[in-house]
Amino acid sequence: MSKVVGLELGFFNTNLVLGQYNNKKLKLLKYKIIRNNEAAYAEDGTLNLSVIAPTMIAAVKQLGGKGKKCHLTIDSDKIIVRKRYFPMVGVKELDSMVKIEADQILPYDVESFYIDYKVVSFDETEDNTEIVNVMFVAIPKEIVDSAIDLVDKCGMKLVSVNVFVDSITSFKKYCRVYDFKNVLIVDVDYQHLRMIAFREGRFFANINSDKSIKNIVDYYSKNYGLTEESLINFLLYSGKLEFMEEEELQESGYAEKVEDDELETIKFDVDAVDDVLSNDLDFSLPIYESTEPKNVSINKLIDPITGESIDEEDFEVTYTIIINEINKMLDFYNSRGIGNDIEHILLSGCAANAKGLLNAIQMDTGINTSFMTCNNLGKNKDLHMLTATIGGILRR
Repeated sequence: MSKVVGLELGFFNTNLVLGQYNNKKLKLLKYKIIRNNEAAYAEDGTLNLSVIAPTMIAAVKQLGGKGKKCHLTIDSDKIIVRKRYFPMVGVKELDSMVKIEADQILPYDVESFYIDYKVVSFDETEDNTEIVNVMFVAIPKEIVDSAIDLVDKCGMKLVSVNVFVDSITSFKKYCRVYDFKNVLIVDVDYQHLRMIAFREGRFFANINSDKSIKNIVDYYSKNYGLTEESLINFLLYSGKLEFMEEEELQESGYAEKVEDDELETIKFDVDAVDDVLSNDLDFSLPIYESTEPKNVSINKLIDPITGESIDEEDFEVTYTIIINEINKMLDFYNSRGIGNDIEHILLSGCAANAKGLLNAIQMDTGINTSFMTCNNLGKNKDLHMLTATIGGILRR
C-alpha cells in the first residue's frame, strides 16, 4: 500500500495526514494539527512562505511525508463556489457555457482565477426538459500558486489540488455512516463558518459566513477583561481563563466608565452572509442596554449586564451569533424547493469542539447534531478536525 499525504491549508490551523491508500481504502497512520502563526497569510490570502514554510518543512519531515504524493486542500474565503443549471449539451459546449458564466460571476479578470466545475447531477425541469446541475469553482491563481510553492518546499509530490467543499463531500461519501440524505455540514473555523447542505444525498448549497468563534472571543474579551488567547484555550482546549494586565484593559476599552445618564449599548456587528439571504431575510441579533457604569475589575469575572461576580466554573458563553447563521442556512434550505427538512447537523473544523457549542446548536434548532466521524477510519477524537484533509486524499 502506497503512503500518501493530505495537506489542508486553513487560516487558523494547517493539517497534515499520512495514510496508506489502496483499493479505495484508506488507513490513517499519523497526523499533525498545527496552529498557524498570525503572520502565516498575507491580506490577499496568499501564504507568507517565509513564515509558514520552516514550520511545515519540519512537520512534513517529522511525519515521514517527504517525497510522498500530496493531495492538497485549499480552505480560503477567497474561493468562489456556485451551483448552476445548464441545458443538456456536450462537454465542449458545457465548457464554453461555464466560461461565459465565469465572466458574469467573478469580481475581476477571469484570467486571474483557476476555474473548474463538476457535474453534480442530471435533472429535469417541470416541463421535462433535461438539464445539468453543475458546481462551479474559482480560486485566485496567486493563492493556488503560493500553496503549490509550499508543497514543493516541503519536498512532496503534488498530485491534486482540491477545494474544501469537494474534499469534505468526498469524506462524507467515503464514510457512509449516516442513514439520512438531508444533512447540513457546519465547518467551524476560528474566523468563519462554512455551511454545506445536501438534499436527497446530493450537494444543494454552500454558504460561507464571517461570523464564528472569533466574534465570541472578541466580545467576551472586551466585556469581561479576559485575554483573547486564554479565551481560545478555554473554549477549545479546556484551558484556564486569564485576565488582561491593567494597561491592556485600558487599551481595550474595558476599564472605561460611563456616566449614570449615558446609555451604553453593546451589540454585535451584523453583516449579510450571502446576497441572496440578505435580500430575503432579517436576522438581527439581540441587543442589551445598560444605564449603569461599567464595572472595572482586574482578576475578577463581572457580568457586564448585572454587575455581579461570576465564578470561573460557572462562566459560560453563548453562541447566538453562530446559531443565527445556521438558522439562516436552514431557512434558505427550506425556502428553496419542495423536500424534507434537514435531518441532521454534522460539525467539523478546528473550532467545532468549542465548549458547549454542539449542545447549543442542537437545543436551538431542535435537530440532532453530532461531530463528523467515520467508522472506516476508526475512533479518533480529532477526526472532525481532519475531515477535509482526509477528503482531499479520497477525492480521486
